[in-house]
Amino acid sequence: MLRPASLAIALLCAGCHRSAPVEGGPLRIAAAADLAGAFTEAGAAFQRRTGRHVVFSFGSSGLLAKQIDEGAPFDAFAAANTAYVDEVVRAGRCRADSRALYGRGQLVIWWRRDSPVVAPRSLEDLADARFRRVAIANPQHAPYGIAAQQALAAAGILDGLRPRLVFGENVQQALQFAQSGNAEVAIVAGSLAESAGGRTLPVPAERHAPLDQALVACGPRAAEGRRFDDFVLSDEGRAILRRHGFGLPGDAR
Repeated sequence: MLRPASLAIALLCAGCHRSAPVEGGPLRIAAAADLAGAFTEAGAAFQRRTGRHVVFSFGSSGLLAKQIDEGAPFDAFAAANTAYVDEVVRAGRCRADSRALYGRGQLVIWWRRDSPVVAPRSLEDLADARFRRVAIANPQHAPYGIAAQQALAAAGILDGLRPRLVFGENVQQALQFAQSGNAEVAIVAGSLAESAGGRTLPVPAERHAPLDQALVACGPRAAEGRRFDDFVLSDEGRAILRRHGFGLPGDAR
């Protein structure tokens, strides 16, 4: 039979055991959909280096920011622009001193290799009636959707193309619309197009605002989230981002 002192120690140890998984569990990272390939690779590399498992939630930056603002338990947030990171910092959900740029995205037009439609040779070609549906990410909450609309407007074809635009919940879903044949083309992130097969045509960068992308550590485990952020910003992490088509801070533009 345990003495009272021993029982108290046992209960304390049991409480410590229950709390350990909270501190030592997997890191929870909210990440823009265009990071799916790059961060999956980075997460595996981070785990090999540190032994910590990473669980990602990929989606549109705006919807992820909304979840964080409502208290979703993410340890870090990597957005496809700076505005949504600034939003969660202002809300007090993430640490301002951890905010950092990690990359610049590229916009491309993507279509299937077996498409029966004559391929576009410029952004302006999308105004042609042969492109019955053009997929983009929803500009209400997806930075790549905002950039796609800006590019179409700069090309002078947005108004005429509006009835034919189909919106994905995020840039990855926009790509899936074109992959499945539900759209002839999609205007998406170059980082996703890299591994999607098909054919691509770069959208001139001057046609839209720069897709400067930022990350930040969040919540009560911000120190843990920052460990992953620091890995992304390390030489190894930067090499992974570059392989997946991201421009990097400090690179010549």
